[in-house]
Amino acid sequence: MKWSQKVVGAAVGVVAFTAMGIQPVMADGSLDRIKKQGYVNTAVNQELPYAELKSNGDMVGVLPEVVEHVLAESGIGEFKGVLNDWGAMIPGLQARRYDMVSGGLYINPKRCKAIIFSEPILCDAESLLKLKSNPIHLTSFAELKNHPTALGATAPGSYEHIAAKEAGIPRDKLVLWEGNIQNGVQLIRTGRADFLLSPLSSNLDALSKADDADKFEIIQPVTDVAGGCAAIGFNAADRELRDAFDAGLKRLQASGKFDEILKRWGASPEVVLATSREKKCGGVPN
Repeated sequence: MKWSQKVVGAAVGVVAFTAMGIQPVMADGSLDRIKKQGYVNTAVNQELPYAELKSNGDMVGVLPEVVEHVLAESGIGEFKGVLNDWGAMIPGLQARRYDMVSGGLYINPKRCKAIIFSEPILCDAESLLKLKSNPIHLTSFAELKNHPTALGATAPGSYEHIAAKEAGIPRDKLVLWEGNIQNGVQLIRTGRADFLLSPLSSNLDALSKADDADKFEIIQPVTDVAGGCAAIGFNAADRELRDAFDAGLKRLQASGKFDEILKRWGASPEVVLATSREKKCGGVPN
């Protein structure tokens, strides 16, 4: 796919899209809007293997690759990736600053009340990253909450940030970081936090890029925080667009290309295919 670069508030990457070529039962005009618009805006974050927007405008990661293949069925147009922090993704989608979120937003019941999701694309376990030299050893968010001095690092608005608040971890025990996950690793490296709360695959990818990876260790599983599944997020009014995407995703899975993409990034397609949007929404209609 051809990529180019453009600026929309922050950094932007571009890929192809015109329309999905499928007509859902109830049309809401969202596919028509995209055809007339001639491109799709998507919110992304800097966290591989989910997604990353490079300085040259290219987008890489499981979700951009899956989106690229699903949309490519209908020909070439523009797919613009807009950098966003986790906490800004849903408000931006609701305000129609972009047409979808493909940065790795996890499906959960609360989010299912605010936006609509595609079927799951990437599922992951939770983990804690720490320095080997740090004598504090924890295996749960409850232990982090109750430890007298331990600090956790998390991205604001992320799945882990939400889980930490739900676990009752006080605000003063959380060090927040934004941008690339390497910013979170740096907090651990410099001793400003004890544990980086992040998906297992993200922590593994972060260490693969660190010159001092041998100084760190990853604790997994986190005993009281279930893993999550990322999907593409859509404005709640854009069911036609979402349903068309799901149909294309199903064809991609049937072709074997979906498995190929996930395995190349070290992810398990079997785990993804064993669950569903309905399960992850916990009974909330979506």
